[in-house]
Amino acid sequence: MKINNVLSITGIAVACIMILVSPVLGQANADKGVVHIGGSFNQPFIDDADSGFLGVDVFVGKMFTDKLWLGFRGGYDIISFQRYSNGFNKQLGVIPLQIRAKYYHTFSRMLQGYGSVGAGVFRTQNQLGGEEVGGITSAANCGGGSISVGLDYWFLLTTGVGFELEYNFFKVPDGGDMLSYLSARVTYCKIGF
Repeated sequence: MKINNVLSITGIAVACIMILVSPVLGQANADKGVVHIGGSFNQPFIDDADSGFLGVDVFVGKMFTDKLWLGFRGGYDIISFQRYSNGFNKQLGVIPLQIRAKYYHTFSRMLQGYGSVGAGVFRTQNQLGGEEVGGITSAANCGGGSISVGLDYWFLLTTGVGFELEYNFFKVPDGGDMLSYLSARVTYCKIGF
């Protein structure tokens, strides 16, 4: 009986200590790796685009200070989608490959906000049935960038969820248009040591 009481008190004490040190362990800070895996809804700002659609993204990087994160972003965003009655799906997809920097601000032990900028290549992948969307008729590598703001909520010490709004823009080669789209993204976050 006494052993159960001692184990219970020890367990409660360990839990209290973990709660007190969680600011150090429970958010992204210096020398830690951070991974975000997310799903997004993408809304294009292109005159001849159809409705926006879904995307998936991965962010991998390292915290160099308690506030600065530098890493790589890759993914696949469908920015124009239309389904026809004959079974054909007309879509314009974008594969963003970017170097990104994030600047974090800590609001509490579990909540961090950030602003982010990125630059890289946006590879267009289309299935347009011979039509044109924003000057794109075939696959192309387009230089561009992104800016975003987001929030990460950390729980279970090294695991979290996040929400991000990101504005992406890229220039179509050979005198084409400047294309842009907005992504609203929900992410699963993981800190690695």
